[in-house]
Amino acid sequence: RIQYVHDGNYMSFHTNGAGNGTSNEHLRITSSGDTEIRNIESGITNSYSQYLKFRTTQTNGQSAVTGQIAGQGKSGWGGDLVFYSKPANSTPNDTLTERLRIFASGSVGVGDFSSTSHTHAFQALLTSGNTYVSSKNTGGNAIFYAEASTGNTAKLELMQAGVGNFTLEVGSDNALMFKDDGVEKNRIDSNGISGGIKNNYTLVAFVSDRDDGSRSSGS
Repeated sequence: RIQYVHDGNYMSFHTNGAGNGTSNEHLRITSSGDTEIRNIESGITNSYSQYLKFRTTQTNGQSAVTGQIAGQGKSGWGGDLVFYSKPANSTPNDTLTERLRIFASGSVGVGDFSSTSHTHAFQALLTSGNTYVSSKNTGGNAIFYAEASTGNTAKLELMQAGVGNFTLEVGSDNALMFKDDGVEKNRIDSNGISGGIKNNYTLVAFVSDRDDGSRSSGS
């Protein structure tokens, strides 16, 4: 059913049976020209909108939805925007997997966060295989950049679940620090290298080359 409502100056599209007013309304073109995908739920929290789906059908009749986008309501009248794609499973079906989510907070998650909490501004999540976050420039520099405000810390954290974590960080005292489970083990600052592994040749070779090509232990 398609109707034009003169009082509101909008056009609405209805599916799945008869009705009147906004009954079974799923699409509306508003008086300002906006297009709304609409649904009615008992509560907004965790409720999904109707999906915007992208379907391809072959001339032999086989068909599949290859991608879709939906909104999911969150408490406090927030909303996530969710993107899905179809795995290459050699089957013409409509089975899709969540690939990316923009959260109500503005954070971005790559992976399936339908039942997993999000903990960082940008987070990649897989349940198997390898997770890669990369930067590649075939004609210039490739840079990962982290900057913290005054009095705070910029860090690279490497963690093994159930084992522990190491961090490489820069703090307010202008030093590059190496930490094991939050405990500083070594640092490099304007005075050189200090800490429990000061004489470790591998570390020192990484940071100190003499002009004659030899390397100094810094001891």
